[in-house]
Amino acid sequence: MFKRDNEAEGTFGELKENMGYDRLYRRGHDNVQMEIYLVAMGHNIRKYQKLRKKIKKTGQRDAQIIYLLIKFF
Repeated sequence: MFKRDNEAEGTFGELKENMGYDRLYRRGHDNVQMEIYLVAMGHNIRKYQKLRKKIKKTGQRDAQIIYLLIKFF
């Protein structure tokens, strides 16, 4: 079984430095939660696109693509 790291600092550092997201712009629990969900979706889409680009560049097969997607998500 694959054990994932519990490192959150890298993700937040990437959000701050690479995506320019440094503060919450909404107030209230529900609004902040929705904002975090949207930022997390953007982060995951960016990871997915980066992975697809890497796989396309190296010319790996479809089975390996599925394995890598499952491993990362």
